[in-house]
Amino acid sequence: MALRKALSYEVLNTLKRHDVVEETQGSRRIMVELFRRWVLQQQSRAIAFAISAYAFATSAIAIAISANVFVISAIAFATSATAFAISAIAFATSAIAFAISAIAFVISATAFAISATAFVISATAFAISAIAIAILRAYLLKLRGSRASLNPSPSKLNASTVKIISTAGGQINQGWSTKIEALLARESILPQEGSGC
Repeated sequence: MALRKALSYEVLNTLKRHDVVEETQGSRRIMVELFRRWVLQQQSRAIAFAISAYAFATSAIAIAISANVFVISAIAFATSATAFAISAIAFATSAIAFAISAIAFVISATAFAISATAFVISATAFAISAIAIAILRAYLLKLRGSRASLNPSPSKLNASTVKIISTAGGQINQGWSTKIEALLARESILPQEGSGC
């Protein structure tokens, strides 16, 4: 009972402080207008608190969205950096491949030049061999004479045959024609000298 009185007293004092209950000459009276204002004030405070709480929640959501946007931006930046690094590696690989191709082209050109030089050397050696064979053949033909001169026949001892051989020898080599003429003259003179003795 005493607790109930104490609570009632506290409630009345609270209502008095907020101008809801008015006490005059030992009697108490509820001020309806004041009570309505007090309720409205309490409602306004509750609404303001709710609005503040809503604003706070909205701000928190906005901060979370901003954080998410920042994370997405960071991921996009990292992806761009990775793509740039991959592009740089691809460019470096292409440059290396181009350099290798250039080196291969230079090696191929050098090999072609070496092959061309070898071909020229081979062609020159072939030409020199052909010239040497031609010179050797001409020399052998000059040294041995023609096949007709190697076959024994009575017409060989005629002066006309000797003249032809000496003319041909003179055209090729003067030294050999002189030797041949001397030999032929000696063979033609010796029988006459023998018969004179």
